[in-house]
Amino acid sequence: MSLKDYLQFLNDHLSSIDLISFFLTNFHEIKLGGDFLADIRARVFEVTNTPEIVLFRDSEKKIPDHHNYSFVFREDKRSSGVFDLDFINQSLFSFRGQLFYKGLFANWHLDKRYQVILKRFIDQYGNGYKKQKQGRIWFDNRRRLSFTLQRIHLRVNPSISFAVVDTS
Repeated sequence: MSLKDYLQFLNDHLSSIDLISFFLTNFHEIKLGGDFLADIRARVFEVTNTPEIVLFRDSEKKIPDHHNYSFVFREDKRSSGVFDLDFINQSLFSFRGQLFYKGLFANWHLDKRYQVILKRFIDQYGNGYKKQKQGRIWFDNRRRLSFTLQRIHLRVNPSISFAVVDTS
Protein backbone atom coordinates (compact mmCIF):
# COMPACT_ATOMS: atom_id res chain seq x y z
CA MET A 1 0.00 0.00 0.00
CA SER A 2 1.05 3.58 -0.44
CA LEU A 3 0.36 6.25 2.16
CA LYS A 4 -2.49 7.65 0.08
CA ASP A 5 -4.22 4.25 0.29
CA TYR A 6 -4.68 4.79 4.04
CA LEU A 7 -6.88 7.82 3.32
CA GLN A 8 -9.79 5.43 2.73
CA PHE A 9 -10.00 4.99 6.51
CA LEU A 10 -10.80 8.69 7.04
CA ASN A 11 -14.37 9.94 7.24
CA ASP A 12 -13.69 13.61 7.84
CA HIS A 13 -11.50 16.43 6.51
CA LEU A 14 -8.85 18.47 8.30
CA SER A 15 -7.78 21.95 7.24
CA SER A 16 -4.02 22.37 6.90
CA ILE A 17 -4.37 25.87 8.40
CA ASP A 18 -6.12 24.43 11.47
CA LEU A 19 -3.44 21.74 11.76
CA ILE A 20 -0.54 24.20 11.51
CA SER A 21 -2.25 26.67 13.87
CA PHE A 22 -2.89 23.93 16.43
CA PHE A 23 0.77 22.93 16.57
CA LEU A 24 2.06 26.52 16.53
CA THR A 25 -0.27 27.49 19.37
CA ASN A 26 0.22 24.40 21.55
CA PHE A 27 3.77 23.34 20.65
CA HIS A 28 5.36 23.44 24.13
CA GLU A 29 2.28 22.02 25.87
CA ILE A 30 2.27 18.84 23.77
CA LYS A 31 3.91 15.98 25.66
CA LEU A 32 4.42 12.34 24.77
CA GLY A 33 1.77 10.17 26.39
CA GLY A 34 -0.87 12.88 26.52
CA ASP A 35 -3.87 12.81 24.22
CA PHE A 36 -2.69 15.82 22.25
CA LEU A 37 -4.63 14.68 19.20
CA ALA A 38 -8.01 14.46 20.98
CA ASP A 39 -9.47 17.32 18.93
CA ILE A 40 -8.35 15.94 15.57
CA ARG A 41 -8.06 12.17 16.10
CA ALA A 42 -11.15 11.39 13.97
CA ARG A 43 -9.69 13.39 11.08
CA VAL A 44 -6.26 11.73 10.94
CA PHE A 45 -5.05 8.16 10.50
CA GLU A 46 -1.85 7.01 12.19
CA VAL A 47 0.62 5.35 9.82
CA THR A 48 3.59 5.13 12.21
CA ASN A 49 3.75 1.33 12.11
CA THR A 50 2.89 0.80 8.46
CA PRO A 51 5.56 -0.94 6.32
CA GLU A 52 6.16 2.25 4.30
CA ILE A 53 7.03 4.31 7.37
CA VAL A 54 8.86 1.55 9.26
CA LEU A 55 11.18 1.01 6.29
CA PHE A 56 11.95 4.73 6.13
CA ARG A 57 12.38 5.13 9.91
CA ASP A 58 14.69 2.10 10.15
CA SER A 59 17.19 3.95 7.97
CA GLU A 60 17.36 6.93 10.35
CA LYS A 61 19.97 7.35 13.02
CA LYS A 62 18.51 6.60 16.46
CA ILE A 63 18.61 9.23 19.19
CA PRO A 64 18.15 8.18 22.83
CA ASP A 65 14.59 8.78 24.12
CA HIS A 66 13.42 9.77 20.63
CA HIS A 67 9.92 8.81 19.48
CA ASN A 68 8.27 9.70 16.21
CA TYR A 69 4.75 9.34 14.87
CA SER A 70 3.32 9.75 11.39
CA PHE A 71 -0.24 10.54 10.31
CA VAL A 72 -2.17 11.07 7.09
CA PHE A 73 -5.10 13.44 6.61
CA ARG A 74 -7.39 14.64 3.85
CA GLU A 75 -8.01 18.35 3.41
CA ASP A 76 -10.49 18.14 0.52
CA LYS A 77 -11.10 16.12 -2.65
CA ARG A 78 -7.98 17.58 -4.33
CA SER A 79 -5.52 17.52 -1.46
CA SER A 80 -4.29 15.23 1.28
CA GLY A 81 -1.27 15.27 3.49
CA VAL A 82 1.06 13.60 5.90
CA PHE A 83 2.62 14.95 9.08
CA ASP A 84 5.27 13.70 11.46
CA LEU A 85 5.79 14.43 15.14
CA ASP A 86 9.18 13.95 16.78
CA PHE A 87 9.48 13.79 20.55
CA ILE A 88 12.74 13.94 22.49
CA ASN A 89 12.71 13.49 26.27
CA GLN A 90 8.89 13.35 26.25
CA SER A 91 8.58 16.85 24.69
CA LEU A 92 7.64 17.73 21.14
CA PHE A 93 10.78 18.62 19.19
CA SER A 94 9.41 18.99 15.66
CA PHE A 95 6.19 18.95 13.68
CA ARG A 96 6.55 18.70 9.93
CA GLY A 97 4.05 18.06 7.22
CA GLN A 98 3.33 18.11 3.56
CA LEU A 99 0.09 18.79 1.73
CA PHE A 100 -0.15 17.15 -1.71
CA TYR A 101 -2.36 18.23 -4.60
CA LYS A 102 -3.68 16.17 -7.49
CA GLY A 103 -5.72 16.83 -10.58
CA LEU A 104 -5.60 18.89 -13.73
CA PHE A 105 -5.02 22.25 -12.02
CA ALA A 106 -3.01 20.95 -9.06
CA ASN A 107 -0.34 23.67 -9.15
CA TRP A 108 -3.00 26.39 -9.43
CA HIS A 109 -4.85 25.04 -6.36
CA LEU A 110 -1.55 24.67 -4.54
CA ASP A 111 -0.63 28.32 -5.23
CA LYS A 112 -4.01 29.56 -3.99
CA ARG A 113 -3.74 27.53 -0.76
CA TYR A 114 -0.13 28.56 -0.26
CA GLN A 115 -1.13 32.24 -0.49
CA VAL A 116 -3.87 31.73 2.13
CA ILE A 117 -1.46 30.03 4.55
CA LEU A 118 1.28 32.58 3.82
CA LYS A 119 -1.09 35.49 4.50
CA ARG A 120 -2.03 33.95 7.87
CA PHE A 121 1.66 33.63 8.80
CA ILE A 122 2.50 37.15 7.66
CA ASP A 123 -0.46 38.64 9.52
CA GLN A 124 0.58 36.88 12.72
CA TYR A 125 4.39 36.82 12.51
CA GLY A 126 5.50 39.35 9.90
CA ASN A 127 7.20 38.78 6.57
CA GLY A 128 9.78 36.28 7.78
CA TYR A 129 12.87 35.59 5.71
CA LYS A 130 12.84 34.35 2.13
CA LYS A 131 14.21 30.85 1.89
CA GLN A 132 15.22 29.93 -1.63
CA LYS A 133 12.66 30.89 -4.30
CA GLN A 134 9.56 29.14 -3.05
CA GLY A 135 9.54 29.46 0.73
CA ARG A 136 9.96 31.45 3.91
CA ILE A 137 11.19 30.91 7.43
CA TRP A 138 10.14 32.65 10.65
CA PHE A 139 11.73 32.72 14.10
CA ASP A 140 9.88 33.21 17.39
CA ASN A 141 12.77 33.81 19.80
CA ARG A 142 10.48 34.29 22.79
CA ARG A 143 8.94 30.81 22.33
CA ARG A 144 12.17 29.28 20.92
CA LEU A 145 10.53 28.10 17.69
CA SER A 146 11.31 28.32 14.01
CA PHE A 147 8.77 27.55 11.33
CA THR A 148 9.00 27.18 7.59
CA LEU A 149 6.57 27.21 4.71
CA GLN A 150 7.52 26.15 1.21
CA ARG A 151 5.72 25.32 -2.02
CA ILE A 152 7.11 22.61 -4.24
CA HIS A 153 6.03 22.74 -7.87
CA LEU A 154 6.24 19.36 -9.56
CA ARG A 155 4.38 17.86 -12.49
CA VAL A 156 3.24 14.99 -10.31
CA ASN A 157 2.27 15.57 -6.67
CA PRO A 158 3.00 19.28 -6.19
CA SER A 159 2.99 20.09 -2.49
CA ILE A 160 3.20 22.60 0.31
CA SER A 161 5.71 21.75 3.02
CA PHE A 162 5.54 23.15 6.54
CA ALA A 163 7.49 22.60 9.76
CA VAL A 164 7.73 23.87 13.32
CA VAL A 165 10.92 23.09 15.24
CA ASP A 166 12.05 23.73 18.81
CA THR A 167 15.25 25.79 18.58
CA SER A 168 16.26 25.59 22.24
